[in-house]
Amino acid sequence: MFDLRGYAVKEDALTRTIVDELNRAIDRQLLPPPSTYNRFGSAPLGSGLLSWDQAFIQLIDHAAILDQLQLVFGSAIFLRRIYGIYEDRFVGGNSKSAHLDVTTCAENAEQGLLVIWNLTDTGQGIGGFSCIEGSHRVKPPNDIEKSLELANSCSTVPDARAGSVIVCDPNLRFTHVDWAGPHQRRSLVFDYSRSLAQDTATRITIASNITCSKRQQTILGH
Repeated sequence: MFDLRGYAVKEDALTRTIVDELNRAIDRQLLPPPSTYNRFGSAPLGSGLLSWDQAFIQLIDHAAILDQLQLVFGSAIFLRRIYGIYEDRFVGGNSKSAHLDVTTCAENAEQGLLVIWNLTDTGQGIGGFSCIEGSHRVKPPNDIEKSLELANSCSTVPDARAGSVIVCDPNLRFTHVDWAGPHQRRSLVFDYSRSLAQDTATRITIASNITCSKRQQTILGH
């Protein structure tokens, strides 16, 4: 189904204990209240959210995604970008509207994999990740406005509960529909590639307060 749809949802990838631990680590950051769609803990140019708690480090090569990473990349797995998304209920406008996250859609044919960890429930009637199934197999419109129109008319919002992980092809055209859930959305995005950034300054750094295994260090390019 992954090859056909361009994404797969793995439920219960994280235990409730781990989800709670990650959420508490985010709470400790005292992030400002989100407006509609906000990011946090971005890297490279630092360690980002990986420096907040050891629990984030374990996501790098988590068992729930490792087989898929190795299937796509073999041993050449590199984590090139991370960030978190948090949203509160959108007030006003059309709750079904979407915005295209162009920066996370590959512009080239470079092989990659995008992993989205959900720390709160997302899905139909709630909001969050949405995509145009099978769009990784076709050339997208060059016009952003047409892409948005297509996203609004053809997108699907898969149900992905807290603790689930969404793995998707980087060429999949995906969106984030306006958040309508009674709770705050929290998702973590890990962007993997087979290409290692030549400039070490543009790689995700390893903070002194966390410990990485040899494999995790390699995936981070160290």
